[in-house]
Amino acid sequence: MYEDLFRKALNIDDPWQLTKIDFNPDGKRIDIYLDFAHGTKFECPACNKPGCSAYDTKERVWRHLNFFQYKAYLHCKVPRIECTECGIHRIEIPWARKRSGFTLLMDALIVTMSQCMTISEVAEQICEHDTRVWRVVDYYVKEARS
Repeated sequence: MYEDLFRKALNIDDPWQLTKIDFNPDGKRIDIYLDFAHGTKFECPACNKPGCSAYDTKERVWRHLNFFQYKAYLHCKVPRIECTECGIHRIEIPWARKRSGFTLLMDALIVTMSQCMTISEVAEQICEHDTRVWRVVDYYVKEARS
C-alpha cells in the first residue's frame, strides 16, 4: 500500500518501477529503489532512434526532497543502450539532470531557497554540504546566462 503512495508522490511512470523501500527511522532516512522492466526498449539519447536495448546498467543515487523529516534517496540502475546507428550511450532519466546528485525537484528547492537565503543557510536547512549546493546554483546561473 505505501509503495503506491511513494510511486504517486515520485510520479514514477513506465518503464520505471518502484522495487523496494528501506526505511531507517534511527538514521532518519528513506531509500527508494527504482528499476526498469526486463526487456524495456529505450530511445537513443544521441540520435532519438527508438527501440534500443539495454546494454548494461550503473547504480546511481540521487538526494530527493525530504519525506516529512526523513532524508530521501532514490537508487536506480541506469541503463546504457546499444544504438545500431550511433553506438552505446547512457540514457537520460526523467527525475534528474545529467551528472547531478540531486533530483530535479531538489534542484528546484535549492534554487528557490538560494534566492532569499545564503548558500550556507540553504545547506544547513537541507542538511547538505555547501559545495554541493553551490554546484547546483552555479549550473543554473550558467544556464540562465547562456
